[in-house]
Amino acid sequence: MHGTRASCDLGQAPRLDYEISVGFDFDHTIIDENSDTWIVKCAPERKLPNGLRNSYQPGHWTEYMGRVFAYLGDNGVKEDEMKRTMTTIPFTAGMVDLLGLLARTKSVDCIIVSDSNTVFIDWILKAADFHEVFDEVFTNPAAFSSTGYLTVQNFHAHHCAKCPKNLCKRKVLKEFLDKQLERGVSYTQIMYIGDGGNDLCPVMF
Repeated sequence: MHGTRASCDLGQAPRLDYEISVGFDFDHTIIDENSDTWIVKCAPERKLPNGLRNSYQPGHWTEYMGRVFAYLGDNGVKEDEMKRTMTTIPFTAGMVDLLGLLARTKSVDCIIVSDSNTVFIDWILKAADFHEVFDEVFTNPAAFSSTGYLTVQNFHAHHCAKCPKNLCKRKVLKEFLDKQLERGVSYTQIMYIGDGGNDLCPVMF
């Protein structure tokens, strides 16, 4: 595992020959859907009860998803069913070609910074054989409990007023680049690709 906390272990060995760093959002960027709302297809009648849907509070999406996962577990939704559902998410148009190109390009260092979770991203990337494209994945840590329930935690704490409580992508990007510099890795160009409001912060950085 590269980095700390919620980096997915994608089995990549460190390389020092990068020229370009590319950071990707995941939902509605790499995939053409929101992975967190896609999992609702596993719920009874493919929908959530009104009380659960209305329990979301702005800036606290990860806590909300924890309640969604608990609801799915209470209704007998198992890991295998969730995995089958998640791996049907379509990729954004052109993304398969782009990731295939990046897989063959040794001078580009690719990371994902996402408000999804480690389990979903790992399933989707490995099902499409794209897990080795990315050197690190920074997202909310998730795991299945001993009772078979999916649980998720906040990625980190931060003091950015612009970002949700659990994740400031600018902080993640800055810490990643600082760590790379300490390892002797620098870039001639840094790019970030995303679609959401929480992607503005790293773009401004």
